[in-house]
Amino acid sequence: MAQQTKSPKPRVRANPDKTYVNTQFKPISARTDNQKKYLNAMANFTITFGLGPAGTGKSICSMGWALGELFHGNTERVIITRPAVEVGVGLGFLPGTQEEKFGPWIAPLVDISNRCMGKSHTEMLLKENRIEAVPIPYCRGRSWDDSIILVDEAQNTTPQEMKMLLTRIGNGSKMVISGDISQKDIKEISGLEEAIDIIGYIPSVKVVEFTVDDIVRSGICSEIVLAYYQRGK
Repeated sequence: MAQQTKSPKPRVRANPDKTYVNTQFKPISARTDNQKKYLNAMANFTITFGLGPAGTGKSICSMGWALGELFHGNTERVIITRPAVEVGVGLGFLPGTQEEKFGPWIAPLVDISNRCMGKSHTEMLLKENRIEAVPIPYCRGRSWDDSIILVDEAQNTTPQEMKMLLTRIGNGSKMVISGDISQKDIKEISGLEEAIDIIGYIPSVKVVEFTVDDIVRSGICSEIVLAYYQRGK
């Protein structure tokens, strides 16, 4: 009798006892041409920069794409980080654990995960560190393999912080960096702006620029951003 050929085994996730088969995933769809370029860039480049005004979908596209990769087993983890820049309040002066301190800063990305996967599933992934929120100061010394690293509000990174973040990329990992230079809250040069100038030419790096025409949040949001842009703000 001829020996039967075994079909290849599916990729095993970090916690094979907790499968995602019965979980509904709501994918993110591009609503503008630049959002489509952004999603394609994330799929095909190691580092993707998303630049542009608020409301253009930079965060929801990057987080939604990363969650889809996690859900389908194409990556092991999603790492999310952003500068903890706030007027008059520093991360170290807030009460609670590291997670509690950093919670308000990564809440927008957690909200996106709740929308795509549901709150209970998001909480499970956070508990298992399949989705990991890391304050920028705690990224130093770490290296992430087989991960998608999302850097949000990157206009508020310093050049030193941005260089450190870029060198955290391990084997099989990708990084997506988003921000709006016009909303910089730090006095020194933005690490986001400097990084694009220094590494933007590298073949594995892609820069996608959004405009006011890409704003999908609301009509009034588009009008407000345009009014400020016209005043050079």
